[in-house]
Amino acid sequence: MVGAIGRIRRRQRGLHRPAYAPRRARLLAIVLVASVTSGRLRIKGYQPIDRADRIDDWLYLPEVLYAFMLIIFVSAGAGPYSLDAAILRLIN
Repeated sequence: MVGAIGRIRRRQRGLHRPAYAPRRARLLAIVLVASVTSGRLRIKGYQPIDRADRIDDWLYLPEVLYAFMLIIFVSAGAGPYSLDAAILRLIN
């Protein structure tokens, strides 16, 4: 019980900062590998009729949509890779 209370107090003081960047990179790697391996086979099974249909099939894969959402969250969040940080670097 004392350990849990100590962790809560450290979080309240701001000393507990988890490193989310490696987690985001791992999640993005998992999503990309899943889309390249199983997604490619599923698209071959769909038998697209032309190039536009193939692109459409790629964009409707759940893995690709998850990757886009992850990129949006990373770029919109507060951190070194956010759009706010990029604009601030350009201004300074």
